[in-house]
Amino acid sequence: QLNKGATDLLEAFCRLPRDLCERVGLVYIGDGKDMSLLSRRVHDLSIADRVLIVGKVPHSQLGGSMRLASAVVAPTRPEFPEGRCMVVLESLALGVPVIGPDFGPFPYAIKHDVNGLLFEAGKLDCLSAALSRLLENGMAAESLRSGALLSASQFTAVRQSFSAAVDLAFRAAGRQS
Repeated sequence: QLNKGATDLLEAFCRLPRDLCERVGLVYIGDGKDMSLLSRRVHDLSIADRVLIVGKVPHSQLGGSMRLASAVVAPTRPEFPEGRCMVVLESLALGVPVIGPDFGPFPYAIKHDVNGLLFEAGKLDCLSAALSRLLENGMAAESLRSGALLSASQFTAVRQSFSAAVDLAFRAAGRQS
């Protein structure tokens, strides 16, 4: 059984229209027990030219990688809930749109069609549709990036610690729901 959804993202990526799948790539940053399974699956699918598995990166270097992304994807499965989904908040603080599931803490930070896209948790077709929408529609991608930048400005409007910015983000998201 898979852990948090890393291979779900790979499977959703493979469901993209062929021409889109051949123009874009995935970059996995992080570690965990799914990484060896993920590597094997990438090899089995013969898509190593489009999937880069970086592994663990020092936290101080994550921002640079996130800023280069079209979006950050949190493919977390419902059976493995997260408390605060820090990668989502870090991405939004950098002005990068996020694709995440529609359960747990994710909808508090991700405002669908504003700063990211929510997908029905555990549904590969829904995750693939969200990826396709962001990657195929330049106007939608720019709009989401603008929304993410607005989120970032709200999180960082005053000099504060990252922890205070995260708390502010959750308070603001709770008021908007």
